[in-house]
Amino acid sequence: MRKAVIFDIDDLLIDTTVRKIVYDNDKLKLKMHIVKKDYENGGYFIYDGLLPFAVEVTTAFKNAGYVLVYITGRRASMLDATYEQFDLLGIPYDKRLVFHKDTKEQNTTNYKRFIYDRLKRNGLDVQYFFDDTVENCEMAESKGIHHIYLSLNNFLSDLYTGSIETDVVV
Repeated sequence: MRKAVIFDIDDLLIDTTVRKIVYDNDKLKLKMHIVKKDYENGGYFIYDGLLPFAVEVTTAFKNAGYVLVYITGRRASMLDATYEQFDLLGIPYDKRLVFHKDTKEQNTTNYKRFIYDRLKRNGLDVQYFFDDTVENCEMAESKGIHHIYLSLNNFLSDLYTGSIETDVVV
C-alpha cells in the first residue's frame, strides 16, 4: 500500500476570511443570482491567501513520498478554480486526487468518508489527516487514522517537540 495524507483546503491550507467578508458584502449590494454564480464558480477565491506553512507542509509530505489527497466541501463547480488557485499559490497536487462535493446539500463528512473508503480500496494507506472540522476528524479517527490534526500548527508543534515520529522534514 502507498502511504497517503489527506488535507482539507479551506481554513486549513487557505485562509478564507476575506473571501467570506467580500461575499457577504456583495450579497447586500449586488444581484443575488450574479453573486451566487460567481461564488459557485470560485470567483471569490481571488480574496483567499495561504495560511502559514501550507506550501511547506504539503511539499514536505510530497518529498517524503506521500500521496497528497485533497478532500473538500467545495463544490464540483469550483474544481477548475481550485486547480488555478493551487497553481497560483504553489500548492502541489495531482488533479486526480482533488475531490469536491457534487452539491452544496451533500453532507461534507459523509462525502469525506465515502472518498476515504474509495482511496483505501484503491490501495492507499492514509497515515495523516488534516481538517479544521472536529466532525471530520472524528470520522477519520473512526477509520483508524492515527495522526489527525485540526491545523498545520498542531502538526508542526508535534513535529518540532518530538511528540510524533515521522519521515517528514519541514
